[in-house]
Amino acid sequence: MITVSVVDVYNEGDATAIIAFDVDQGDNELANNDVVVTAIDFETGDNAYLDLTAIRNDDGTPMAAATGATDIALTTNNDIVNGDEFTLTQDTSAAVPSYQQVVIVKNGVTFTVDGGTYTIVNDKIIDLGSYKD
Repeated sequence: MITVSVVDVYNEGDATAIIAFDVDQGDNELANNDVVVTAIDFETGDNAYLDLTAIRNDDGTPMAAATGATDIALTTNNDIVNGDEFTLTQDTSAAVPSYQQVVIVKNGVTFTVDGGTYTIVNDKIIDLGSYKD
């Protein structure tokens, strides 16, 4: 079972939000690369406000990402262990409106464990706040 919590939200002058993963593996023996986050699903349009080149994993390594209809698909450097964090940076160009709120929908993070696909168990939205330059 995996849950996501917010470590840091977008604020005035702060275009980064950080989410953390709680991986409860129960009696399962998992290696460091057994749990892989494959997508994060946002409220309609929110994914367009992220700077895909600045999405980083717990080690500060950029993750390859692509924008879908309402999600971002993650394809590299996206394996997690308990306590890992992802940094989601908003695009701060003039094209992004100030005070743009970004929200992850409930059960909005998809991951694989040993090849099986699952979603997180958060049953509420995850509000990452609003960035204002």
